[in-house]
Amino acid sequence: MTGSTIPHNDNLDVLRGIAVLGVLCHHLLAHTGLSMPFLGHYGGLLGVQLFFLISGYLIIQSAQTSTVSAYLLRRVLRIFPVYWLAVMSWSIWYGKLNSGLLHQGWADFLANLLALTHFVPTALLRFDVLTVSWTLSIELAWYALVPLIVCLARRWPGQGFWLVLLLVALPASSTWVWLAHSGKLDFLYATALARAGIAPVSDFARFAFVVNAVPAQLVFFAMGVILWRYQAELSRLPTWLLLMVMVAMAGWPEHWNQWLHLNPSPASGVGLAALFVLVLRQQRWSLSPLKWLGDISYPVYLLHVPILLLVFQQWSVRGWAGAVLALSIILAAAVVLHRWVEQPCIA
Repeated sequence: MTGSTIPHNDNLDVLRGIAVLGVLCHHLLAHTGLSMPFLGHYGGLLGVQLFFLISGYLIIQSAQTSTVSAYLLRRVLRIFPVYWLAVMSWSIWYGKLNSGLLHQGWADFLANLLALTHFVPTALLRFDVLTVSWTLSIELAWYALVPLIVCLARRWPGQGFWLVLLLVALPASSTWVWLAHSGKLDFLYATALARAGIAPVSDFARFAFVVNAVPAQLVFFAMGVILWRYQAELSRLPTWLLLMVMVAMAGWPEHWNQWLHLNPSPASGVGLAALFVLVLRQQRWSLSPLKWLGDISYPVYLLHVPILLLVFQQWSVRGWAGAVLALSIILAAAVVLHRWVEQPCIA
C-alpha cells in the first residue's frame, strides 16, 4: 500500500488544543509563578500523556496505511523542519553555536538536532534550548517501534493482538517506573550521567532521565492504539460512565500516583482515554478556539518555554501583563511557523 492518508477529524485538533493548553499552563506556573486552576499544577503531566495517547491513536494508522518509506518520510517532515527552525533560532539567541562549544561537543549538538537529547544527558545539558525536547525523543522511539508492531499484528491470528499489546505495556511500564523510582535502574544511566557531571545519580536526574524513559511511557501509546482499534465499541459507552472515569482517574492524578506508588501512573491515562472518547464522538467543533489552538499546537509546544523566559527573565515584564505579552508572541510565532513551515511539509 502506498501513502494513503488518514481521514481528518477536527476533534483531534481539539484534543491537541487541550493538551498544549495544559502544558502551557503548567510551564506558566513553573517559570513565572502565575497559576491557572488545576492546569497549573497538573497540566504538564496530563498534557504530555494526552499527546502520547493521540500519537498512539494516529501513528499506528499511518504505519498501517503506508509503505515503510512513506511512513518514515511523513514522520521526518512532520517533526523536524519546525523543530530545526526552533532549535537553531534559540541556539543562536543563547550563543550555543559558538565555535568553541561546537568543537568540544559536536556529537551532543548533533544529538540535539536529531531530538535525541533524552538519551544523551550531556546533549540535553549543553544544547537543549526548548526544555520540551525530551518528549520528542520518546515520540521518535515510538515511531521506530510502530512498524515492528504492525508487522507482528499482521502475523497474529484474529484481533486479540491489540489487547495483548496493552496487557504487555501496562505491567512493563508500571514495573519500569517502580524500579526506576527505587533506584534499581540507576546503573543503566550512571555512566552517561557521570559524563554530564551528575555522579552519583541525583533524585532530579533519576526522575528526568530514568523514571520518564521510553518504557515508562509505552502504556500511554498503547492506550492510544486501543482507542483506535476499539473506537466503535468505546463510542457506545454511556456518557455518564465516561465522565465518571475521566473525573475519577484524571481529576486527581497526584493522589493516584501516591496510591499506586507510580509516577507517571497509568490511572491518569485511563481518565484521559475517557476524555478522548468523549471529545472524539462529539459533533465537529470547527469554530472552537481549542480546535484553532490544536492546529498550531506543535509550534506552540516548541516555542512557549523560551518565549516565557524571554519575556519574564530577560525583558523583566512581570505579572499577567507579561503573560499576555508572552502568549501573544507565542501564538503569533506559532501561526507563522504553522502557515509557512508546518503546513507545506505536511502537504
